[in-house]
Amino acid sequence: MSLNVVVFAALMLTGLSACQATTPTGAAGPQASATSHNSAKTAIVIKAAGETDGIAQEYDWIARNRPGWTTETQALLIDGNKPYDMLIIRKGSQTEQIYFDISSFLGR
Repeated sequence: MSLNVVVFAALMLTGLSACQATTPTGAAGPQASATSHNSAKTAIVIKAAGETDGIAQEYDWIARNRPGWTTETQALLIDGNKPYDMLIIRKGSQTEQIYFDISSFLGR
């Protein structure tokens, strides 16, 4: 199954009008770069001991690097054998997809 089909299915299941997420606190996590993080190839790598800490790092990254943006959708995607969280965030009329490599903590 292609990544596009998985993304489409995930978006259809969660809907683009999902509730806004709050921003959990946690470790400093990875820093932003000039690279866009809108694909599995450019995903932000999260290093965490478990899912709670890993997800907190994702939301901390968004709070630090995209202040004022809210999360609309979060979907688990598999590209090859590697898991990613893809979040769609919004600020006003702008939307952006952010990919996180969650292979270090998924299922832990």
